[in-house]
Amino acid sequence: MIPTTLVLLGAAPVGAVQQDVTCAGTATTTTNLIYSPCVSSDPTLTAATSGSTFTGPGSCLTLPGFSSGTSVLTWNNGNTSTFAFNATTAIVGGNVVITRTGTITAGRFAGDTAIRVVTYPAPNPLGCLTTGVTSRTGVVTLTITSP
Repeated sequence: MIPTTLVLLGAAPVGAVQQDVTCAGTATTTTNLIYSPCVSSDPTLTAATSGSTFTGPGSCLTLPGFSSGTSVLTWNNGNTSTFAFNATTAIVGGNVVITRTGTITAGRFAGDTAIRVVTYPAPNPLGCLTTGVTSRTGVVTLTITSP
């Protein structure tokens, strides 16, 4: 059987909205996380930052789809920790909650387990329908523990 496409030619009904273009693709999301203040067994660690870039399908109607990855934490004293994680995403109380669990695989705290939870408010539906959602601000917690 040969696939076929049916094309109907003719004018749109009066009052109908003509769609000029529809696009599909991927979205690149960049996150910049700031962890401060930190309480640590190492008194020189008081803050950290990490950044991540994810590329994949993006929509106001779907949850972020990444499931695993790595992130490098940069501590205020110059040390780093590489965090390898698996992620889950859920809607909790109207918020988007991204939980990443895994292990510090290199650098400071290597071999320790880590959990990072980022909570964002759900996207504004009006923004989704008009200008799009260009940024969101949420809260983050990071816990690193020895085995």
